[in-house]
Amino acid sequence: MISNRRVLELSSRFGEPEFHFVALMFAWVFHQTRRKLDSADSTSSKLIELAKREGTPGMLVHANFAAGATAVDSGKLHRARA
Repeated sequence: MISNRRVLELSSRFGEPEFHFVALMFAWVFHQTRRKLDSADSTSSKLIELAKREGTPGMLVHANFAAGATAVDSGKLHRARA
């Protein structure tokens, strides 16, 4: 079985933003469900950067959801509203 770290590494190397976005979303879910909120926050920031760079509406929706969910779970409600 391939680890998520390896999937992230390969997806960034191939230069396929959609594949890399999916790998980042998987990493975010992993961190979020394990309550590693600093890692989830970092990953959601990467998701937003990639989504903005690609300009894909679906990516932006999912990236903002990830950032908002992490902010709420971290108690940073002011960030969740932004």
